[in-house]
Order: sequence, then C-alpha cells, then structure tokens
Amino acid sequence: MIVWILILAVINWVIYHKIFRVLYFDLGKGLVKEFICCFLVAAVEAALIVYVGGALIGLLGSLLAGFLNIVVWLAVFVGAFLIIRKIYRLFKKNKKSKKENSTKDGGIVNAEGVVENIDSESESNQTEESIIPMPIEEVEAYILEHYDAESKVQAIKYYRSATGLGLKEAKDHVDLILEKKAKTGTVQ
Repeated sequence: MIVWILILAVINWVIYHKIFRVLYFDLGKGLVKEFICCFLVAAVEAALIVYVGGALIGLLGSLLAGFLNIVVWLAVFVGAFLIIRKIYRLFKKNKKSKKENSTKDGGIVNAEGVVENIDSESESNQTEESIIPMPIEEVEAYILEHYDAESKVQAIKYYRSATGLGLKEAKDHVDLILEKKAKTGTVQ
C-alpha cells in the first residue's frame, strides 16, 4: 500500500508543478513541504480508492454476477424454447406427411399411403388358413366390374382376401388390372 501512496505522491507532485509552474526560492524547504503535502494528498486518495473502489468493485461484482445469472437463465429458456419449437415442427411435419399419405387430390385415397395400414389390419384379422384362394381370372373380372381408380384400396383388400397374396403383390396386380381397365376403357 505504501508503494501505491508513493507513486500517487510523485504523480501529484508532477501534476502540481505542471499546473502551477512553481519557482523555488528555498529549494530544500519548499521541495520537502510540497512533497509532504503531495504525500498526504496521495494517502487520502489511496484511502478513497481502496474504500470507494472496493465498494464499487463489490457493487460491480454483484451486478456482474446478477447479469451473468440473468444471461444463464435466458440461455436456458431460449434453448428450451428452441428445442420445444423443433419438436413441434417435427411433430407437425410428421402429421402433415401422414395426412398427405392418406389423402390426395381432394379426398381420393392414395393407396400407397394406406397400404401399410391395410397390411397391419388384415394380418391381425385373418390367418393364412382362413383364406380360400379363388381363380385369378374370376378375381380380375370382379375387380374390372366393381372397382375403379377411386376405390383402389377396397380393390386391393378384395384381391388379397380372394387370392391370399401379400399386400405388395396384391397392390401390383390391382394396379395392372386398373391400368388395363383405363387403357381399354372397360365399363363397370
């Protein structure tokens, strides 16, 4: 602390001489008196710096700690908000894609989107032994008469139940039958 007081005394002494342009008539006494005065002023300055500076540092430290606390909580809330928003968007996107898979062109059922649901429903409702296959020509004729592109899902269900084939094979066959019907223009 004494070193800081001496440094401040020298700084005060230099400033005093720069401001007032002092001339010494008695160099020894004037110089000593001025240095003692500068030393006492420096001691008061050092005490003020320690007391007020310590209080300011404590205040700034508590303000800084409070500010950092607010910043941390803000970061937590922003992070939580971003995570919740991302989850919501994924949920919304998933819901939208499911809706697009189930409907297309204003209500016409998209068979590819519903095929998975049909497969899981039909596998749980029936076993391999309960299916009695019909001749494919009869099944195709029945589909040509009773189904069109709008009732494709029902045609796939009928084809599966009549032939005992899996979902993919039934869908492929129904697609070919309905495509053939559309090309030849066969009437229901």
